[in-house]
Amino acid sequence: MALRIRLLAAALTAPLTALAIASPAANATTSTGPIATGLAALAKVQSGAITADSITARQRHEIDAVTLPTGVTEETPIVHAISSTDPALIGASTADVAHTNTVLNSATSGCWSMWIRWRATATAGNTLFTWWLGLAWCSSGGQISSYHVFDRGGESSTPGWSFVGNGGAGSWNVGWEVRQYVQERFSFGIGWFSYTDTRCGQIRGGATVLYSASASCGLN
Repeated sequence: MALRIRLLAAALTAPLTALAIASPAANATTSTGPIATGLAALAKVQSGAITADSITARQRHEIDAVTLPTGVTEETPIVHAISSTDPALIGASTADVAHTNTVLNSATSGCWSMWIRWRATATAGNTLFTWWLGLAWCSSGGQISSYHVFDRGGESSTPGWSFVGNGGAGSWNVGWEVRQYVQERFSFGIGWFSYTDTRCGQIRGGATVLYSASASCGLN
């Protein structure tokens, strides 16, 4: 996924609802279509009505269409200036950061926070799971002076998928930019279907208010 780089020249505002994790019901169910068909077949596997010996090729296709990750969607990041004199914000919750609406201008010194979420989707279009990262960083004289991960995690949205927990993490302060990634682990298990998945999320925060994000662990 290509990195998106922006320079913020005005205040960014975002309602708290932008940070709410959508409920499984909202993401994984619908009354008609391939999502409902696939979830119905999956429920039969869970109940034992469909077994490894009796499953048809069509049923397997329907289940794969709602359980296998095939795409990633990157949501719009939420970025704010934060006060270096208020250290509580560096470790703030996502909601606290969302309340901070300070004008962002190009500068060689200052502190900023960014929060972003990614979604793994199936062929049918349902969200399987999400993961997110929040990073705060400060610069002085055009160089990164400090940075801190204030939020990370994941959540599952389709039956069978579960958030296992935090994986690895790493960072690289290259002077004019800090590069921070995290890994989040997920698993799926219903009947004889079993998968594991590890996803990366990365934020790059610049010393002059430039930023970018990607679903990558590579720091080069």
